[in-house]
Amino acid sequence: GLVHELPFGNWEDSLLYTGARAFTNLMYLEALRRARELFSELGRTGDAEEMRRKSDRVYEPVMNLVSAQRDTVSVGLAALWLPAEPRVEHWIRSMLEVFP
Repeated sequence: GLVHELPFGNWEDSLLYTGARAFTNLMYLEALRRARELFSELGRTGDAEEMRRKSDRVYEPVMNLVSAQRDTVSVGLAALWLPAEPRVEHWIRSMLEVFP
């Protein structure tokens, strides 16, 4: 599932921000992607597959958080990191409709 935070849980101004935050979950999604790549390069296909499954399980909820919260840091991180994910093209196109 998604990563949940306590107040003041990160460097972002998180006053009264509790629960699932787009910023933290984008970092988690990126960490899963990079771990999957590393495990693949090391020939650890079982571990790489586990990272893919975890990533697949949280991808849509994370993107829903980014779409709902629309904070500058999260949208910026999504734009920087997620083009490596083939699924992101649909999300980017849907955001273009929201922000013409």
